[in-house]
Amino acid sequence: MTQWIPLEGNDEVMNEYLSKMGLQDGQVTFAEIFGLDLLDMVPRPVKAVLLCFPITDQQEEYAAEEAAKIAKDGQNVSPSIFYMHQSIGNACGTIGILHAVGNLAPSERLVAPGSWLDGFFSAVKGFDAAQIGAHLEGDTKLEEVHEEAASAGQSEVPEDLENVNLHFICFTCVDGCLYELDGRKKTAINHGPSSPATVLEDAIVVIKKFMQRDPDSIRFTMTALCAAEST
Repeated sequence: MTQWIPLEGNDEVMNEYLSKMGLQDGQVTFAEIFGLDLLDMVPRPVKAVLLCFPITDQQEEYAAEEAAKIAKDGQNVSPSIFYMHQSIGNACGTIGILHAVGNLAPSERLVAPGSWLDGFFSAVKGFDAAQIGAHLEGDTKLEEVHEEAASAGQSEVPEDLENVNLHFICFTCVDGCLYELDGRKKTAINHGPSSPATVLEDAIVVIKKFMQRDPDSIRFTMTALCAAEST
């Protein structure tokens, strides 16, 4: 499997990366969520939430149980969701960003014509999750931009890229439901009713469950894609 340098959960790095991908400035921006009890500091409205968390035995065991339950009972998933699989090691930060941007309303996406994002979303229109993941895997141009963004973070680049155990996922509201978008999973996960006005609080309810599965870990970071503050 191709391995990228992992992206840091840093809002400044993500915003610079997003700009280079081709999202026009001024509409939405990434903002760090400093704590579960500091949600009032997050600019509104929130469009999506990215969670970076440690991959542990507890998280993997729960994911397997969740997948088995969905395989048995099924779930309702909106056909409007933009969802893709991850077939590149350590590309979860990029995929989390694409999940966040890809599920914005067309009027909010504001992709610059001729940009990488413009070409990407046009190229994968009508693709299934696996096909979108495979298309990204063959994109050397974005890999270069990703590497530049990943190297701009405050953390040192890990020497062993195959054993990075932090992972990004995205939460967003589509057609009245909160969805967890994790490129390692077969499908998007429907976490029940939500709304554009409550997506942050609804995502935090699910994020708390992630934290409860690893109560001794401090390696959780949260970033919101939200309305850019007016100047």
